[in-house]
Amino acid sequence: GLATLFSIGLRGRAGVFMEFLLFLFLFWFSFQIMVANIVNLNIPEFLTSKERLKPWLIILSTAIISFLQAVIRFLICLFIMILIGFELEIFRLLSLGFLISIFGFCWAILVSNLLHSNSFLRELHGFFIGGLFFISSILISIPALPDGVLKDILLYNPLVHLHEWVKEPTTGIYYDYIDINYFLTCLFSLILLAPVSLYYKNKKVLE
Repeated sequence: GLATLFSIGLRGRAGVFMEFLLFLFLFWFSFQIMVANIVNLNIPEFLTSKERLKPWLIILSTAIISFLQAVIRFLICLFIMILIGFELEIFRLLSLGFLISIFGFCWAILVSNLLHSNSFLRELHGFFIGGLFFISSILISIPALPDGVLKDILLYNPLVHLHEWVKEPTTGIYYDYIDINYFLTCLFSLILLAPVSLYYKNKKVLE
């Protein structure tokens, strides 16, 4: 619906590019759903009592289901956008979907382990993720903000660098301080922590 609206009369105006904006929304909400599903996952005792059905396997299954749902939504939107006639940077869009999914999974495992028995903090984390949407360069481009302390702080958010990296080929605007390697470094750190977090999360559920 958004793609059709913009293709009729608003396409490319006022710095709005549906070539990436639609997919930023799409993958962000997929990211948010995956994180919420894992962090708030309550595994019933009758499942953990089964010898072959370990908690870590249920967590991985939850993540895989969320990822496959995101893939289906992406393919539908991709087909419609191409049908309408948008020129898409498919490699960057695919990279966005894959990278933010891995980031979301690793982040969710870490938070789920740390906040395992604290329902209040898990609820608070949900608000944090909701607020993160507004400071991740989706609706508001962080590089477009006036120079200052706030902008410098927001640039520590690795998702800003990922989202701006996705925008670059379409907008033709490049910022020296936007570095995809910064995001990849943060992602790699989370990947290293994920197996340890998953191990302890599995242990806590069994206990």
